[in-house]
Amino acid sequence: MNGGSISSISEDDDDTSFSALIGVKVNDYFVAELEYIDFGNTNMKATSNGEESWNAGPIKTDLDADGWLLAGVASYPITDHFSVFARLGMLWCDTTEKFTETGLISKENNSGRDAYYGGGIKYQTGPWQLRGEIARTEIDDDGYDIDRIGLTLIWGY
Repeated sequence: MNGGSISSISEDDDDTSFSALIGVKVNDYFVAELEYIDFGNTNMKATSNGEESWNAGPIKTDLDADGWLLAGVASYPITDHFSVFARLGMLWCDTTEKFTETGLISKENNSGRDAYYGGGIKYQTGPWQLRGEIARTEIDDDGYDIDRIGLTLIWGY
C-alpha cells in the first residue's frame, strides 16, 4: 500500500448489524419490502514509516454505514413450510469514514444508492416466518462490499 510505507495492518471488518422492515404481500410468490439497515462499524489500524505521503506513526480508519432498502422478494415453495427466496433491491446508503493519522483527523460523509441482492431459505408457519439470508451490496465510491448473513423473524405476511 502506498509505496510500501504501511505495515502492521490489522482489520476488524466483522460487526453486528440490525434492521427493521415492513412489507406488502403482492401474491403467494412476491413481497415488496422497505427496510432500515444499520450495517455497524469496520476499522483498519496500521503503522506508517513516514515514506511517500504518510506521516510516521499509527494510522486508523473507521467506516460506519446505514441506509434504506427497497426490495422485492420472490419465493418458491419446496415443501409446505420451507421455501427458497431471492431478494433484489436498491439501497440508499449514508457512510461516514474517519481517518486518523498521527493526531490529524479527517472525516468524510457520503450518500449514494447501490444494488442490494441476496437469497436464502425461509420456514413459514401461520403468519410467522423465519428467514436465513446471505446478501451483498457495494457501498460508497471507494468500492466497499458489505456481505450480510442474517436471520429475520417476520410476522404478518
